Amino acid sequence: MSTHETGQGPANGNESHPPVDCPVPRNLFENRDPKWQHVYKPINLSHSKPDSEDPEFLPSNFRVDVRIAQHQIKNNTIYLFTGKIVKHPPHLTALHFREKIETCKATVRNLEKDLECAEQQTSQPASDPDCIQIREKIDKVMDMVSEWERKLRRIESMERQSDQSAASKDETEAGRCYGWLVNPPPSLFYRVMHNILLKDGKEFSTELFDRYRRLHPELLQHPVKRGSAIWNQEVESDHILLIHYIRIRRKLRGHGLGKRLVSELLMKMRSLAPNLIAYVKPQAIDYDWKEIKPRLDPHRRECFGIEEIRIATDFWRSLGFRRIGASGWFGLASAPNHPCHSITASEDFNPPMLPHQVTYPYKGYFLTNLMGLAPCLMVTAINQEFSPVRCHFSGGTYKQLDAEISLLTAGGLTDDRSVCELLEMFRKRGPDHPLYDGVDDDGNSMLHLAALRGMPKLVKSILAQCPRLATVRNRQHDTPMEAVLSKLGSSRTSQPEMPVERALVTCLIHLRGEDVTDIPQEELDRLAYGCTCGQCISGILSVRMRYALLNVAYQFNPEMVGNEPDNLLATENGEFRHNWEERLRLLDSAFRIRFMRTARYRQGYSYLGRLIAGCLHRGGLPSCATILGMHTKQKGSSKWYSAAQSYISEGGGIVPIGKYIFDSAMREDHLTGSGALLRDCGSVIEKLPKCRNDPEFKYVSQRCGYDSV
Repeated sequence: MSTHETGQGPANGNESHPPVDCPVPRNLFENRDPKWQHVYKPINLSHSKPDSEDPEFLPSNFRVDVRIAQHQIKNNTIYLFTGKIVKHPPHLTALHFREKIETCKATVRNLEKDLECAEQQTSQPASDPDCIQIREKIDKVMDMVSEWERKLRRIESMERQSDQSAASKDETEAGRCYGWLVNPPPSLFYRVMHNILLKDGKEFSTELFDRYRRLHPELLQHPVKRGSAIWNQEVESDHILLIHYIRIRRKLRGHGLGKRLVSELLMKMRSLAPNLIAYVKPQAIDYDWKEIKPRLDPHRRECFGIEEIRIATDFWRSLGFRRIGASGWFGLASAPNHPCHSITASEDFNPPMLPHQVTYPYKGYFLTNLMGLAPCLMVTAINQEFSPVRCHFSGGTYKQLDAEISLLTAGGLTDDRSVCELLEMFRKRGPDHPLYDGVDDDGNSMLHLAALRGMPKLVKSILAQCPRLATVRNRQHDTPMEAVLSKLGSSRTSQPEMPVERALVTCLIHLRGEDVTDIPQEELDRLAYGCTCGQCISGILSVRMRYALLNVAYQFNPEMVGNEPDNLLATENGEFRHNWEERLRLLDSAFRIRFMRTARYRQGYSYLGRLIAGCLHRGGLPSCATILGMHTKQKGSSKWYSAAQSYISEGGGIVPIGKYIFDSAMREDHLTGSGALLRDCGSVIEKLPKCRNDPEFKYVSQRCGYDSV
């Protein structure tokens, strides 16, 4: 995502939170107030021309168009919006489209003549390849004509409403913004963001949310990452206005056009979704400096990019956007009473700088002054401005991680060998040697590296000799323990089907100051699978998921099958067949006919489903092996044992039953399906403890041996 309107810099150079030059209303979604009309006028910055000297930038010379395309995905609407700010008269004119339409119609007439000649030269014109190819070309051109005629009608309507005449073709577009308005349910959030919005949606969803649109806990609870703590669960339900980019032509920047474009866009989108939150991630514009950046060394290129991001950040803050936690994302809520409107731009949270991070004084005006220079002069100016002599560390002492220590934690040596090498270093230098306080480029100490690479013995040795490293924070503002928790959480979000690294769990136990031998296996499982309620069965089956599975499993009753006719295929009562349709699709196709014709098989099927309910009721994990063992123990004591045995031996199995239970529960859950269970049993469910594992039906089903649901 790229954002930029050069010249939105602060008035002085060394403030970490530069003040906004021009105040704007705290809520741009509110109705326009006369006292805020300066939002739509050129902003009188100290480095830009006064209004009296820039008559071409008067508000009446520009018009904002916001165009919206609507798409439907499983009863969910996605709006694709494009906002443009253009000089009067409009860039796209009715005359322009009429010429295109006439050109295409002339092309169709020529193609029809070619088709007539081709048909005369063949005896079978309907199947002749040349005739077919010409017809396809005609259809394609006519589709284009239909599309342009639709746009022409829209433009003519716009011109009638604005009382404008046809525009000349030499007017150019001043700026453009682009993005999406979506509100997918939790069950479709991952699919929409990753498969439809692609890169931008994937970055947005993974950095702020989990797979089911739940805000990352660290953005709510982490001592640093929660930031100003003004964003809460409202981001999980309100509409998402994801701004992909905004671009203003370089020569037109610094005159408030970007602010006007965004404010008009927000006004327009609020008419579609009153409760929405606009999101943006300020980034540098690569194409603006494509001639410059290849000529810079890596250090200056990085610093130059950081400076561009700082300018873009100030631009969005001037519009009322505030940082979400300590992430790179900023949000603006439409609700007038939202906390994001209660803090000023200078009060907004900025992640703290670490001692080893290089920084420069604020250089917003420097980038503005570059606009008028030739590329060679730009490179010279940048090299001088971002000279290492003029940079400084953000504070404190900084020691680079020693190469010998880096080798120990690189993963090339075994855990035992690394421990021996480290103990030898401690013996030679002593544990208080400042060498052990070094960090790498990401701010990771040797304890961070050992823990993140799953070396529990080395972690234990470092903690015993250098306990001070347990509180060191890296560039992501994580201590070693928080870094391990974050890695476990991200792996569960991005790759839930992959097995958990048990070595990471062991490192986590050591970082907590506990001994692995003192921790019960179930507690280790809960740490590994991210249980947050402390009651998950086998670490993964939460209390709410158990309730949802029981709600389905208790529907299995072999006694009720006795009220059905033996052969359901021969009965005229369709209700009996309808009750089994969903279950039939999971059975083996060769077994379905016999299953429907024999009540004994259906009784065995229902009996095994009731065993799954009994296992869940007693607090067990209903795996295939567990249910099969329960069935074997019922031999001679249950009248349904022989029916279940017949069902299994004739081609049935426990897998279709368990898969049906998990699939039905998942489709009724409010995070993974329709939410029917919450609507019907909400009073009961709300009393049960929430857990991160509540929607993990797919993963629990796989662990139980029922394949994916």
